Amino acid sequence: MQPGEDNLIEKGFSIEEAQNTTQAFEDYVNSHKDEIEALRIIYNNSNEPITYKMLKELREKLIQASNKFNPILLWNTYSVLDPNHVVSFRSKDEKDALTNIIQLVRFAFKQSSDLRSLSSMAASRFELWCGQNQRPLTDTQKEIIRNVVNYILANGSCNFNDIKEEDKPLVAQMVRDFGTADSVNTAIISLSQFILKAA
Repeated sequence: MQPGEDNLIEKGFSIEEAQNTTQAFEDYVNSHKDEIEALRIIYNNSNEPITYKMLKELREKLIQASNKFNPILLWNTYSVLDPNHVVSFRSKDEKDALTNIIQLVRFAFKQSSDLRSLSSMAASRFELWCGQNQRPLTDTQKEIIRNVVNYILANGSCNFNDIKEEDKPLVAQMVRDFGTADSVNTAIISLSQFILKAA
């Protein structure tokens, strides 16, 4: 071997393979944007709820189309090709969030210039939502509804009944502090739309 610097030719997979994977993913989402409900909503940026069921179905269809369309693998593939525009995950919960699919699809549709998880933007979006709320929230109400943010980030749009299935004590506390189940449901749906909307 000659002395000198070695050049890295391959790092797990080639740049060409990464380009082929992302191009195939972008072709897939573009060709199915009218058939798959979650893709239609994201493509049209229609602010309709994107539910856990929709996101789960989309993830299953992506993985059926290609095992390279696994959201975590896709995120890593984009980070190899465009590291300046892809923000790495900061935690396991952030990495495992089903809503990462929304961000991947927006990036594939060129609706966002950066690929970043909704978790990384959640705190500022929550504060903006609180500020734009029709009536001022008390500190207690803010603290209670802040717990809903993590559910939204992990699962997508939700409503009163979704939260009730997951955490009955939280829902009971919300009803006490917000007055009625309807006002809680209105707040949860509004927060879901605000957290999940395109940046």
